[in-house]
Amino acid sequence: MKRPRELAAQYHASLRANVLQLVEEVTGRDMEALKINLNSPLHSQPSPTLLDLGVTSAQAALLRACIFKQLMADVNTFDLLKTPFSEMVLLVGAAQSKQVGAVLPPLGSAQAQDVASLVSADS
Repeated sequence: MKRPRELAAQYHASLRANVLQLVEEVTGRDMEALKINLNSPLHSQPSPTLLDLGVTSAQAALLRACIFKQLMADVNTFDLLKTPFSEMVLLVGAAQSKQVGAVLPPLGSAQAQDVASLVSADS
């Protein structure tokens, strides 16, 4: 049986790979080059930001939409650009744990019919 810390490490590694893949798709850069830049000793910070890697605000807005759609996490564009990459992955993980959006009742259920009758009564 795996320990919780090992499971958390696997989850974090998987999430990091998913975010890196989305950055690669949005920017058109090679993932290996991104990994090298993220681990480069040339940056003053331990983990560079996406802005340090040359990601533009337009690319960050597209990345935000992809993260929201594919990873179901709502992170603002400023945090994507300005937060060091390792911390940004943690932000995405924290945002995934929050439920975003509205829960809709199944179509045809009694709850859905009640909501439909309320909406039609208002019109």
